[in-house]
Amino acid sequence: MLRGIGILLVVSGHASSGSSMNVFAPYSFHMPLFFFISGLFFSDSKVDGVLPTVIKNTKSLLLYSTAFYMFYACVCWVITRLGFTAFAQPFSLELIFLNQFTTSGAYSFTATYWFIPCLFFVKLYFSLIHARLVSLINSRREGLISISFLAAYMVIAFAAVVYSVEMYEKTGVQLDKIIYFRFAFALFFFYLGSIVAKYNVQRFLSNVFVLAVLYIVQQQLWVSAGNLDFWMQISKYQATYLPVISSVLAIAFFYGLSDIAAKNKSFCVVLGYIGKNSLPIVLHHIFGFFLINALLCAFGVIKPSDVINLFYQFDTVHTWPLYIIGAVLFSLIFDRYAVQPVMNTFKNMDLLSALKRPQ
Repeated sequence: MLRGIGILLVVSGHASSGSSMNVFAPYSFHMPLFFFISGLFFSDSKVDGVLPTVIKNTKSLLLYSTAFYMFYACVCWVITRLGFTAFAQPFSLELIFLNQFTTSGAYSFTATYWFIPCLFFVKLYFSLIHARLVSLINSRREGLISISFLAAYMVIAFAAVVYSVEMYEKTGVQLDKIIYFRFAFALFFFYLGSIVAKYNVQRFLSNVFVLAVLYIVQQQLWVSAGNLDFWMQISKYQATYLPVISSVLAIAFFYGLSDIAAKNKSFCVVLGYIGKNSLPIVLHHIFGFFLINALLCAFGVIKPSDVINLFYQFDTVHTWPLYIIGAVLFSLIFDRYAVQPVMNTFKNMDLLSALKRPQ
């Protein structure tokens, strides 16, 4: 359910509409939230093998995103010839295989894919390096070790923000650096999720009084700072301390809120289903925005030349709910009725091949 809330906020943020909240604006926490959620399922008490870990995460993350990089490269080639010239981009193997590790927006509809390789490297780090460090220490003071690592990763996160701010003050975005900056920033939130799950910290967050305090603190932070937004994609932060603090506060607030909402069966069904399918929504919701614009073009409301970028919306003030709902529904339908059947076909082929092998 927390993931369902998070992905709806991601789509809302990308819809560039008035639907975002001033206090818990999506761009003040939503990507750290997803690293946090991934960390909830990590335990450093188990040391995984190197090759199995790399293969597992490559198959579940990188192969999936790269396949859709190729798909949307073809889509951009087609729609450019239909008059949507803003999406023109050469079909390049370099862009398909390497761009997702930097800005990820080469083919417009893949702009959100940067998160996937970043998560890939974060998961590899914790499975292959962090878990081994913990096993080497082998101390009975488990709590002290957890606190020490959490403090270390927090310092690394703050350092990443400091150097990112310094980078923009001097030269602007440098693609060879942002990969390391956002990786360093993500480490803390992934491990924070692991600690919360390990010590069952969430039991303190579903109290209405606690949520009210978190809300008031975030409100005061927003008022004093004036702006809490940051772009983790390109490591663009507005201050050296706000991104970490605003993310932690918002994660705690929405974790507690999701725990309360989980007591309602209707919320469980809807947000649970959306949360389980958050990856397809990440992959396809921006193309969902475009399809709405394509329909508007077909009905003569706008022209293809009016669609100037991937986030273009017609009459944003009045139509933002249409773009959010349409993008989510398209992502879910496309994945269920187009992507999943293809994947099941390949899985069945692998199973048949395995059965035919001589024992």
